[in-house]
Amino acid sequence: MKKLWKGNGGYALIYVLIVVLVLCAVAVSVCTAALKNYQAQERSIRQTRQLYQAEGEIEKFVALAEAEDVKSKTVSLPCDSGDKAMAAAKEKYLAQLSAVKEKVSRCSFELDTAKTGSECCIFTLTCKNDAVRIETKIKMNLEYKVTEIPPDETSKTTMYTAKVSKATHHYITYTITHLTAEGEASG
Repeated sequence: MKKLWKGNGGYALIYVLIVVLVLCAVAVSVCTAALKNYQAQERSIRQTRQLYQAEGEIEKFVALAEAEDVKSKTVSLPCDSGDKAMAAAKEKYLAQLSAVKEKVSRCSFELDTAKTGSECCIFTLTCKNDAVRIETKIKMNLEYKVTEIPPDETSKTTMYTAKVSKATHHYITYTITHLTAEGEASG
């Protein structure tokens, strides 16, 4: 054993250096793999946070659309029939939905212009940020409180006013699209 260390002219040092280099290469590859996993976890956390933020914006819009503050501003002007009063109250409700959109950031609101009658309204709500795009089609069922105004000495006809008394939402579609770094849709 003594001969190996003394009579080899420094070759033992080369063996030690090779072992040290191999260990350093293994350590670098382990650290690189750990860093990639850490970055993937950070990206996943950021995407999940943005998904929850977008879902929160959707839910905030729906909650505000059903809120008493919005419904209280839907009283129609006097009309000669209850149906006309309900239609006027619905128009005021739709105007309030447009105002609600201003309170919710990153969401776009598009009313479905198809004839839906006075009992409901259908709209598409889209919320997008860096990581996710959520598009949902919502049907808002409306209930009204119609008030009859009896004729008086100036008017000989019965008039009606209406107010949205209850708004209840139902999701028709709810599509979540995850975006890549380039902004393209992915699975």
